Amino acid sequence: MEYRELSIRIDRDSDGSYDVTASDGIQASRQQSFIPPFALTDLSHSLPGLAATVARSGRPTRDIAVDGDESITPLVDLKHRGRALFKALITDQIEFMYAGLTRNQSDRIRIRISVGSSDADLTRIAALPWELLVSPNENDLTLALSNRHSIVRSLALPMPIDDVYIPRPLRILFVRSNPRGSAALALDRERDAIVATWLGALDTDIVDVAPTRAALCEQLDTRQFHVLHYMGHGGFSQATGDGALKLEHENGDSTCSTPMSCESWWRIEGFVSCTSTRARRERPRWVTWTMPLVDSRPP
Repeated sequence: MEYRELSIRIDRDSDGSYDVTASDGIQASRQQSFIPPFALTDLSHSLPGLAATVARSGRPTRDIAVDGDESITPLVDLKHRGRALFKALITDQIEFMYAGLTRNQSDRIRIRISVGSSDADLTRIAALPWELLVSPNENDLTLALSNRHSIVRSLALPMPIDDVYIPRPLRILFVRSNPRGSAALALDRERDAIVATWLGALDTDIVDVAPTRAALCEQLDTRQFHVLHYMGHGGFSQATGDGALKLEHENGDSTCSTPMSCESWWRIEGFVSCTSTRARRERPRWVTWTMPLVDSRPP
């Protein structure tokens, strides 16, 4: 099930106000003036009545209001609180983003609210009942009761970064291909810059190979390489639409191939290539010459 998402992050600013950042995946917006419309203690008389209503309803639907129930007063109060919370959070440019996401009635919407952890006072913001959000522009819809909406809350905690294991020496196989008739590329300059960076940082074993299928397969079948770094042009197969590398025949002419044509291609742990190796434009932008790896079953 796919959702269009509005991501909202709340942090404490240096002047003590609440700083809100929002993104709909296309644009981002900041507002500096989120003011909580109520405190948790203000809900103390409403929540018990809500719990009683839910317990007595016994219905599988998500609509918890019961006509004529004596607990309707706390429900009305909670809806009022949810409307105030929505208006305090979804304002100005963020309101414009939300309206754009909800314009198509068939789209499902996820509101992801992330509250920072840099200030102890933010815990009170994180504890607000965001599930009570009511959209006044959608017929006072309680979003948590809507099959179309999803509300996700989280604390933005700092996450530890795991150490990355890098084998020593790191063996890199360089392929520089510029077949006859193709646009000239500054491959030597690119290689020299990469070598200068890697050799100064790690124990690195760099091997250059002729840009022919036979030479590439010979290296892959006889040695273990961690990275294959390809520099050159890209192409694709008209028959399959899969991306490929433009290698060279022994006479310098162009030919399209991939490392998967070599018996031991699966031993390579990383592939590096430029965006020119993408497949034809009408296919998704993530379809490159490496995509057949996803469907392959290496030993």
